[in-house]
Amino acid sequence: MKYSIVALFVFVSLNSIAQKVITYRDGPEGESRIFYGDVTWVGDDWNDCISNMVVSPGFKVIAYWDSNFQGRWIEIKGTWSASQNPEWNDQISSLRLIADEPVQVITYRDGPDGASKRFSGDVPWVGDDWNDCISNMQVPSGYKVIAYWDSNFQGRSIEIRGTWSASQNPEWNDQISSLQLVRE
Repeated sequence: MKYSIVALFVFVSLNSIAQKVITYRDGPEGESRIFYGDVTWVGDDWNDCISNMVVSPGFKVIAYWDSNFQGRWIEIKGTWSASQNPEWNDQISSLRLIADEPVQVITYRDGPDGASKRFSGDVPWVGDDWNDCISNMQVPSGYKVIAYWDSNFQGRSIEIRGTWSASQNPEWNDQISSLQLVRE
């Protein structure tokens, strides 16, 4: 029983690390507080004090003037400062952390006009239908893909950014079995 509880705690703790918003009082050099998940009330000592925040990649925050997700709201992604929206300086009372749309890599078989398949996140196996068939790829701006010859991120690898064609690296034509998506 002890081990189950510890394992659950570790899983929840590690899972929450990526799902956070760092809030600041009095600018990005001021005091900070980290929130994980939805916050119906930021607390008496933090209410109407937030002037900056940093939202984890892949997430957005809906910030509200009032507690319990009430009143005026604003959507925030990435790094935000009240200087971008002065009327929001020291006005936030509750936060809703939401997963943003997943970032997708588009892969193509037989060139950019061939069949396509979209992948999100890390892909340890592209599937029987797509293994050793990828000849082109479109990687979203701000990301790179590390493509591997073998499943589970094994074997030779290549970093791909932007629009990629196997004609740039002919030895990679129809060789990819797994993908890792990395934010740069």
